[in-house]
Amino acid sequence: MIEISTKDVARDVIRHIMTLYKHHPLGQVNPLKYPETPDRYQLWLVDEYESEFAPDDEMGPRDIDEEIGQFSALAFMDNKKYKENNEKQDI
Repeated sequence: MIEISTKDVARDVIRHIMTLYKHHPLGQVNPLKYPETPDRYQLWLVDEYESEFAPDDEMGPRDIDEEIGQFSALAFMDNKKYKENNEKQDI
């Protein structure tokens, strides 16, 4: 669990999660698939009725430029709609 502000933008939170993961022992054993490309990941609302870890398919991912808001739990997921042929320069 990490603490974030309701004013934090999804893009910044994704970068923060990636940085924390890289420096965590788990990151050494099971590294991120795309450690230098934040656009390859999304934040989804959690479907609390299904599981504390299940993304809410009805709500979809948070917009990358949107503030996190009052949501108490978000799922860090691969961005399945990321286009390989439009890959941006690593940020």
